[in-house]
Amino acid sequence: YDRYRTGEIDNDDMAEHLFDINTNPGPDRSARWAQEAMNEVTDHKLEVDGVMGSKTIRALNGLSPDERKAVMNGIAGRREVFYKKQATLNPKQAKYLDGWIDRARSFQR
Repeated sequence: YDRYRTGEIDNDDMAEHLFDINTNPGPDRSARWAQEAMNEVTDHKLEVDGVMGSKTIRALNGLSPDERKAVMNGIAGRREVFYKKQATLNPKQAKYLDGWIDRARSFQR
């Protein structure tokens, strides 16, 4: 939690979502997807570098409730796309797809 600075995120739902991504499918994706989603739905124009740095954390902590909802949904959507691609690239993992998608959608708001 501390290693990826998740504890510095004020909103518990956002922190839990990003922590979950840190464990599956990885910390570089959690930061990258958060940066991309914030750039899409807010005036923040963060460098999409996959690093959960101070600028990204400040931007996450400064989201309005509506922005946070949109960012959470944007991140969840990116997870779903990623999982579908993984199942296509590695058919042996396709048996996990429904569970992965359920996991991603559980964070939609």
